[in-house]
Amino acid sequence: MKINLAKKIQTADWVIFLIVAGITTIGIVALFGSAIGSNNFHAVIRQSIWLGISIFGMVFVFLLNKRVVFESAYFLYVFFLIMLVLVWIFGTTAGGSQRWLYLFGFSLQPSEFMKIAVLLVLARYFSQTQKRFDRFRDLILPF
Repeated sequence: MKINLAKKIQTADWVIFLIVAGITTIGIVALFGSAIGSNNFHAVIRQSIWLGISIFGMVFVFLLNKRVVFESAYFLYVFFLIMLVLVWIFGTTAGGSQRWLYLFGFSLQPSEFMKIAVLLVLARYFSQTQKRFDRFRDLILPF
């Protein structure tokens, strides 16, 4: 499916983008200010690298076709459910809890990705269901 970049840019929510950019800038400036006194800029550099990676990810998600995300919701849910089981089996303990998985030199927390997968699955489920949800009991069914 062809991406109409001009249309995507026009329909983007620029207010949210500017708010996120402002908060991110304040965070980097605050980190830089705290590093001046100690002359340790390692945290600023590391945070800036992650900021660049995050911007790349944001642009990638922005350009994704919503239909592809919609169709892959259940796959993502099962994939991250398996990742959570792997954390339970192979995960490392940090801060008193076992929630980190080390893969290819990176440590990641599959529970953070699972939050997004749950939202996608629920959105898909509720968009495909014709039933009215008048009672709280009806909302428990997807779980």
